[in-house]
Amino acid sequence: MNCTKSITLLSDFHDGLLNTIETAQVRAHLMFCLSCREVFHDLELIVSAAAELRDDNCVTCPSEKTGWQQLQTAALNCPDSAGGQQWLRQ
Repeated sequence: MNCTKSITLLSDFHDGLLNTIETAQVRAHLMFCLSCREVFHDLELIVSAAAELRDDNCVTCPSEKTGWQQLQTAALNCPDSAGGQQWLRQ
């Protein structure tokens, strides 16, 4: 596995979303590549800091479905202009 492929998979690797083969490939690459290992370490720090900030501020992330419903409601309540609300129905 090369560094470009490894970097693109790091987030899913961190979250445990890769299949067995990809997980093994990323893990092996990280063992031998200091640069990618440092990027992965930075990713872990970012995820950890974001979790702490979220917990400290008691902010909850809405579900994706709720977010889309809020967007749809806002769009439907906007005045019809510049092509109207057709984009919402597409």
